[in-house]
Amino acid sequence: MTTLPAPPERRPLRADRSWLLLAAPFVAASWLPWWGVLAFFGVLLLIRRDQAAEVVRVPLLLLAAGVTVLPLLAEVQLGGENALAAILSFAALFLPVVGAAAVIHIGLNLLEVGRPAGVAWLALLLLPGVLGLAPSPVFGLPAGLGLGLLALLLCALGSTGREERPARRLTGSGRAVWNAALVGGVLAGALALGTLALGPARQTEAVRAAPGAAASQPDAAPQRQSEFPSGEGEGATGRAPAPLSPEATAAGVQLPGADLVLLGGMLLLMSVVFLLWRLPKRVVDGPRRFHWWEVAAVAGMLLLGALLLFYGLSAGGSGGPSTAPAPAGEGGVGGAEGGTLEEASPWWALAFASWFNRLAFLASLLLTAVILIVAWRLRRPTDDDLQVAPPTAEAVSAPHAEALHRVRMAYRSAQAALERCGLGRGPAETPAEHAARASLNLPDLAAPLGTLVAAYAPVRYGGRVTDEDADRAEEAARDIAALSAEYRPPTLPDTPDSSPQETP
Repeated sequence: MTTLPAPPERRPLRADRSWLLLAAPFVAASWLPWWGVLAFFGVLLLIRRDQAAEVVRVPLLLLAAGVTVLPLLAEVQLGGENALAAILSFAALFLPVVGAAAVIHIGLNLLEVGRPAGVAWLALLLLPGVLGLAPSPVFGLPAGLGLGLLALLLCALGSTGREERPARRLTGSGRAVWNAALVGGVLAGALALGTLALGPARQTEAVRAAPGAAASQPDAAPQRQSEFPSGEGEGATGRAPAPLSPEATAAGVQLPGADLVLLGGMLLLMSVVFLLWRLPKRVVDGPRRFHWWEVAAVAGMLLLGALLLFYGLSAGGSGGPSTAPAPAGEGGVGGAEGGTLEEASPWWALAFASWFNRLAFLASLLLTAVILIVAWRLRRPTDDDLQVAPPTAEAVSAPHAEALHRVRMAYRSAQAALERCGLGRGPAETPAEHAARASLNLPDLAAPLGTLVAAYAPVRYGGRVTDEDADRAEEAARDIAALSAEYRPPTLPDTPDSSPQETP
């Protein structure tokens, strides 16, 4: 009787369930514009392709939020008859979109570690569509809600795809951050010049045309007052509009609190500049370069402040011709067909704009305070710090070799502890695959194994290890030994090769 050879051990697929988490932006498909859904999806896809960008996921999501509301701000800058409607649309969409970026980040953070509370956070993205925010022009409200529920189910299924998340560090140096800030600032500056160039020219033309319009209607105001001597006009419309001067008609109506938004955007941009100035320089090995996600992160923060800044400049003298009462004529008093100031901008619209402006100002102040506190704690390097003699090869190699040895010994001790409790590493398993399998049997091992695997990766594949890495690896090895000592499997599995193996 011939004994068949044992089948090779199946290795897990590279495309795990965590790819389903990319469906998170589609939960908001009932109210988010189609380009906004694609912007958030593109950011998450790029982060998935380059996982080093996860450390700046929040600024990247804010960049997608800015791209979403940017077309509405362009309509505000164009002015015209729909200027006030564009401002109110921008105000109504800005806060939900920025909130959606925060909700996506929190929900994905929870789902990536297997916590079901992330589904509840992502379910908040359905509320704007249910509460009656403008539906998406592509999906519509019913189809958008159905697509959102399907995407929410996919995200719930993808929460078990990633058992451990090794800690990642922000790479680069002070010079790289400055280069990234320079590129992001150039992009934001080009956007500012392009949008601000549209507003003043149109307002100047309107002011020049105002005297001619006023001269052509010399007796319009007396005629309006004489048509309703007994007050029937007030009863017909509910409130008689106050007459506006030609200058106010041409310049538009200033929304309440717009100057606060302008001040908040300026403070936010100044705090970001102060933070970049306070960043200390770090010594790195090899050439200094910056990554795409560093530039995109800085551009996202600058775009968020620039949106508030441009909104304040636009809302400071907005409203356009549609907000002023039309001249008396065929349309009746104040232009019954054209609408009055009260019809074009009702009380709830101005109240909403005032509420949004003050809330945006408070959010800008809070974010500015956080950035200033973080920047103040950073120590600006002095000239003595920058004039440091280059270390010799012996001084660099000795601590590096000692740290490598400490990490290697910590990994071996952890492997021995896992071997004793029946969770040893298989002959064809990589350290990451072994950590994932051990975490399935004992979930408490996920955090220390993730730290140990992250510290052991430079030892196995080549890289630099510091004393801090060695300290964290030794602490993780002690935690693994303590947890594995308490683990008692119901039946010890038969491993193909249970003998101790030499660590490569």
